[in-house]
Amino acid sequence: SNQPLATEFSVSGTVISTSWNAPALATDRIAGSADASATVFFLPVIDDDAPPSLQAYLQRAGGFTLYGGGGGSRTDYPTQSLDRVSSTFGRVGFDLFGYFGPHQTLYGSVGFAVRATSYDIPNTQSAIELPIALSLGVRWHTLRIRLSWHIDPTRSLSPAGTSPSFDVPFWGTVGLHVFGIVGRKLALTAEGYVLDGGGSAEGGAELWLARRFGIGLTAVGGHQTLQDARTEDWVGAIAELTGWLTARFAVQVAYEPQWFRFSGHESLTFSGSDHRVTFGILVRPL
Repeated sequence: SNQPLATEFSVSGTVISTSWNAPALATDRIAGSADASATVFFLPVIDDDAPPSLQAYLQRAGGFTLYGGGGGSRTDYPTQSLDRVSSTFGRVGFDLFGYFGPHQTLYGSVGFAVRATSYDIPNTQSAIELPIALSLGVRWHTLRIRLSWHIDPTRSLSPAGTSPSFDVPFWGTVGLHVFGIVGRKLALTAEGYVLDGGGSAEGGAELWLARRFGIGLTAVGGHQTLQDARTEDWVGAIAELTGWLTARFAVQVAYEPQWFRFSGHESLTFSGSDHRVTFGILVRPL
């Protein structure tokens, strides 16, 4: 249709189910969240012959994204005196991204958010997180390589009668991201992160059929030594389907199973699994 677009909106909902195999610990957790975002592109993106989800990247479009959302969770402890723990959270933030320099070969982004979480355990406790993210990279044809840095300052608000605390859990998570598109229909990605006491990696591919239908599969995994000397290992996958029903409207569904294991430091070794399902829609107004 070659009609330009300047904005894109998305709405999604996620349900997460977690189970543990240690009866002395929580044996069931259910969580849910809803999110919305709006992206304004600095220059119009042309609806050409590429898959709609790849057009902004292929055209090196920069933009500004404002997002927000919230949700909650409930964890059951059937074998302990504390029967149930619940939490709620809300967040709002923005991302600014774009290309610059000779022939737009350099890429940069900056993001900031505010996230507030309240825990009922059973005395109400809360925390405010202020995540900050920066990235810088280079672009060569349809290949982009960038470095990222993320830090998450947290202010904990304890029950009445105790003093609040301010903490930066880690000096910063550093990531290396490689993304490329082959033949205007196959998107490939590989990412690695340096974590506090460990690291993680993921790699995936998304194939677009008939320009409108995308099938994506990603593998993830990592290892980390926590502050109390326990170790955490995890491995998982993400399967995602996207369908553009029209040039302006798409639906998405994703399933993300993950398996994890905690061990060490004279503590109980246990494992468990997460199962996350997300439904979303994308809208590109006229």
